[in-house]
Amino acid sequence: MTLSAFVQTPTRGLVPLDAGDDVVLTRRDGVDLRIRREDDVRALEGSVGHAVNVIARLAPTEATQRVVAALTDEFPWMTFLSERETAAFATEYLTTLRASAAIAQYVRVDVVVNAWRATAELKADPERSARIQRRLHDEELIVAKRPRRVSAKK
Repeated sequence: MTLSAFVQTPTRGLVPLDAGDDVVLTRRDGVDLRIRREDDVRALEGSVGHAVNVIARLAPTEATQRVVAALTDEFPWMTFLSERETAAFATEYLTTLRASAAIAQYVRVDVVVNAWRATAELKADPERSARIQRRLHDEELIVAKRPRRVSAKK
């Protein structure tokens, strides 16, 4: 259903909610919106939170081989990371996932995955990595002077 149709006939637009379905409102100038019953949202958040906590408890703080293998199956780009980086990613991923589940906000999980994926992409392309290293090395460092404190005149 389009957002404008929903605004014109909101009661009709909410009928699918009674059957347990979501209502998706499509917009021309933005991301579509989803309306879902509160009890369904709470049940989903609770289930995801519990599953995340169980998974996080099964994996000790130091990433085990089974956890790393499962993550590598999900994120094949991990093969380009070193053993140390793989363990760091696994730990950061699980920690962030658990924290995100506690507040039902998962944006940070995507941030962690995308950052590590970018690292893997860079490591997979030695020429690109070398170019970036050279650029960082060749750039001049400009040391800025500390601003002096100006006293307020009365």
